Amino acid sequence: MRIERLDHVNIVTTKLSDMVTWYEEVLGLRLGARPDFPFPGAWLYAGDDAVLHLVGQEGTPNVG
Repeated sequence: MRIERLDHVNIVTTKLSDMVTWYEEVLGLRLGARPDFPFPGAWLYAGDDAVLHLVGQEGTPNVG
């Protein structure tokens, strides 16, 4: 099965900068415009579409 489209996937991470770099370098997404939310994050785009939202979180990652 092939993915045809992603739209507004939201991922919480304690490694925001590393995640942005990975999605840019490995998947070819580009960092783009994001509303001025009161928490850290990044929106990554495929063409003109915001397909991935990263939310930065401090502390130890939640596993499980």
